Amino acid sequence: MKNWEPLEIFLASSSSLGDFMFMHCSAVGGETIYSYKHRNTRRYLNLDNQGNCYTHGGVGEYKYRQITPQEALAHVFS
Repeated sequence: MKNWEPLEIFLASSSSLGDFMFMHCSAVGGETIYSYKHRNTRRYLNLDNQGNCYTHGGVGEYKYRQITPQEALAHVFS
């Protein structure tokens, strides 16, 4: 199910909303994490409904690790 709301809230009034593609969502520890791919950098921004940011890389329940918004943006735009 596509859900753009976490990205819209996270980016607020940013004009870069159109630069992201919805890719998928994952259920992790009772939370749903939505993954959006940046069209140019091809890097992912992973967000939950509360606007928390995550990096992907582990397995099982540790598949996602929470990171700061600054870390998430640095990753996406690097």
